[in-house]
Amino acid sequence: GTIGNTSFVAIPYNSRAREGAMVLANFLLEPASQARAQDIKSIGSVDVLNHMEAIRARGGKVVVVDPRRTRTAELADEWIPIQPGTDVALFHGMLHAMIWEGWIDREFVVEHTEGFDALKALVRDATPRLAAQRCGIDEKHVLEAARWFATSPATLSLYCQGLNQSTSGTAKNTALIDLHLAAGQIGRAGAGPFSLTGQP
Repeated sequence: GTIGNTSFVAIPYNSRAREGAMVLANFLLEPASQARAQDIKSIGSVDVLNHMEAIRARGGKVVVVDPRRTRTAELADEWIPIQPGTDVALFHGMLHAMIWEGWIDREFVVEHTEGFDALKALVRDATPRLAAQRCGIDEKHVLEAARWFATSPATLSLYCQGLNQSTSGTAKNTALIDLHLAAGQIGRAGAGPFSLTGQP
């Protein structure tokens, strides 16, 4: 299951942040300073592209995970073209790397989550090499994405219906949220999972 509790609220990306960033499974990782209501913008395709360029201009990283080479993939620092349906394998491979490389926020895990030992056991065999094979990508993509995700001053995951409405949507969202919780990339300005859906 998911580590942590359901009281965390993702804080939206702050366009005025100075440095850092990343996008994975379409997510932005950025050390945002203060997120305020007026900083929350409607997210349209042009707006996202502008934000991606602004993040990169401040030295941030943009990683796009998508089987298709989209316009956002072309503008990213890293495009990870996983095979359709392998999101969980990628996220588990990243979590494995984060745990065994020491890139997790142990203090956050102890204070704000439960069940971490069970999660660690779950991903023990989900090595970056195995994840890469399942996803049809190079192992370096898994390791680099894990490092950037965990060590960025703030990581914001932006994702849409591809994660939410697949036949394994719960597993995909759980695996992504587990990454945020393990790295302490949640519950503060510029960090957290942020589903870009049209429903209220």
